[in-house]
Amino acid sequence: MELSSTSTVFFAKSLAQWLEIALWITVIIFIGFIIYRYQLVSKVIVSKPPPVLGHIAAEKALLLMPEKLPENFTQYAWALWQTDKQLEALSLLYRGSLRALATEQSLKIDESMTERECLRQVQHTQLPKVIAHFSQIMQMWQRAAYAQQFPTDEQVKILCETWAI
Repeated sequence: MELSSTSTVFFAKSLAQWLEIALWITVIIFIGFIIYRYQLVSKVIVSKPPPVLGHIAAEKALLLMPEKLPENFTQYAWALWQTDKQLEALSLLYRGSLRALATEQSLKIDESMTERECLRQVQHTQLPKVIAHFSQIMQMWQRAAYAQQFPTDEQVKILCETWAI
């Protein structure tokens, strides 16, 4: 009986050691898997192309550079619209309007300002037609840039033809 008791104890101790080794191997594999997954995730995050908003922000940075925008920006915007470059057309219309308002109405428009902040600056002009017109341009720009919802040809044509400070 002692022999079987000793062999049972020996067997139990051996089994416990093997289970402990298996547990440590499992923990090491799990940690290695987590590290591997983290590296994959970080590579995916780093390798993503810049979002569309980065392109929009780059265009907005050109806002205060008058040499980068044509004087007859409304005609040029309409021409872009007709060649299926809708986002570029609305961007030009928006930026050109801001530049014209900054120049003609002495508005302080910074590159870092959001569309809403620009609208608040335009509202300081207290010119109802200008405020309404710019508000329409801004809304069309936002819908196109952020939701890919474009206005109709007629809406853009009217905005281009009626723009005046």
